[in-house]
Amino acid sequence: MSSNFSKLAPIFRGPFLRKVANGAHMPELAERLRSCGLDHLMILPLWEIFEEAHKVLVQYYRCEYIFKNILTHNWFESEHAVENTYITEEFRIGRSRVDLAVFANASFAFEIKTDYDSMARIGTQTEDYLKVFDYVYVVTSLKLRDTAAKAIPKSVGMLTINSFGTLEAFRESESHGKFLDLKVFQGCLRQGEMVAMIEQSTGQKVDVPNSKIFTECRKRFKQMLPFEVQKLFVDQLRQRRYPVANLKLLKDAPPSLKHASLTLTGTAQEIERLRINLTKVWPRPDAKNHAHILPLPSRETERAHRCP
Repeated sequence: MSSNFSKLAPIFRGPFLRKVANGAHMPELAERLRSCGLDHLMILPLWEIFEEAHKVLVQYYRCEYIFKNILTHNWFESEHAVENTYITEEFRIGRSRVDLAVFANASFAFEIKTDYDSMARIGTQTEDYLKVFDYVYVVTSLKLRDTAAKAIPKSVGMLTINSFGTLEAFRESESHGKFLDLKVFQGCLRQGEMVAMIEQSTGQKVDVPNSKIFTECRKRFKQMLPFEVQKLFVDQLRQRRYPVANLKLLKDAPPSLKHASLTLTGTAQEIERLRINLTKVWPRPDAKNHAHILPLPSRETERAHRCP
């Protein structure tokens, strides 16, 4: 088995997937598989090549995409519905960008540290996330778990991916909503979102010049309790919508491409062609009502079970 598995990871990224959509992927795919000693996979249907490549990466080269895809896939395979969740990557928080931000029943930040990442900034990164997100997790390997645990606040949760490519909770995140930093928090929002949050809460228009909207919204937010602002924040971010083409791709793509389905950029026509190319023959499993794979606070779990 070849050790060049880093050359396999790019097939899960946007540039290659757009080549698949346009039917221009075969030479690159063949070369990448050959470089890893996997050229025998070329006889398989395209969806199955992605599935087999994903398995190889899980076993031999757990790059950031593998972590993100396992998180995204498990989130939607649990009791979380697509229409009630917004997932985005590289979400800016102060001096940092959180690898995966999830807005569902609450706000979740997932910072990923693979075996190929530096741990130098993990302390400052998680401290930034605590200023905005209710629940904060570091997701890493068993190899780096203890090192990460010493470098981050004890209130931050930790998830690891075991040798089978399955998520395991090492410790749960505490709730940080009461520590909301309004200045950092407002920096995460678009101006229209801030205004919508205030108007939703007060029922009154924010009638000030554009240059004063940030200050006026800060004044209004200060009059609320932190948990009220957190709820408005989550409700507003959940209104950010995925393109219809991406949602169709998410529904039909194989498990190895769930995260790519949400984050892929391209024209609606490109994404639809990719969906067709990937899903002509791939057998989707029967729907399952999984237990929660990712942790939820108990009060929210009860609420999730009550909701249709």
